[in-house]
Amino acid sequence: MPLNGLEHFLQLGGGAEFLLFLPLLCCLVNMLQKSKQKRAESKTLTESENWLLPSGIQDSYKKISSKAKDWTKTPKTLGSAASRPKTLADRKGATQNIWVLDTSTPPRLLKYTNDREGEATFELTEQDGGGTSIKVSFSYGAEKRIRALQSDLHVDETVEETVEETVEETVEETADDSSDKICVNCSKSFLKEFDFCPHCGSKQGSV
Repeated sequence: MPLNGLEHFLQLGGGAEFLLFLPLLCCLVNMLQKSKQKRAESKTLTESENWLLPSGIQDSYKKISSKAKDWTKTPKTLGSAASRPKTLADRKGATQNIWVLDTSTPPRLLKYTNDREGEATFELTEQDGGGTSIKVSFSYGAEKRIRALQSDLHVDETVEETVEETVEETVEETADDSSDKICVNCSKSFLKEFDFCPHCGSKQGSV
């Protein structure tokens, strides 16, 4: 019965070497698959948060557009021959890091995409009391870039944090300025000048 290629290889004495490198080969294949899966997830999974800028919607749109222009430029490493990537893989990697302006609807929407890092979207809404609320949606792979932009725009906190602080301050002020009593019997409120509850007639203790 004729031997197949593997059996012939083992019979010639290559079996020991093959079995020695087989676990290493399987490990490398597994690492490559996990790396590929991780890159794909970083592009598809997204986060979303809200920023608040004190400037109007037109100025806010211009600020984001101006800062993000650097994303769409060819990396400086491709400029001079001395600093140019030596290998084809390095050159391809530098080229893939260029972002593309996918959607622009002034002054409401900006969307950028990148083959390696994913995408970033900015949805702007003008606030009645002044300023601009910006919904920022971005892929996990673009988080470092978004954090750098957030710092450049001097966005110290998100809208949710600002709203929570405002609500807490309002509650504290209301509690301090309250001019009502709460009846010890029926739990209804009334003016603190009254010694008797106007609802149930119960005498109130001193406050």
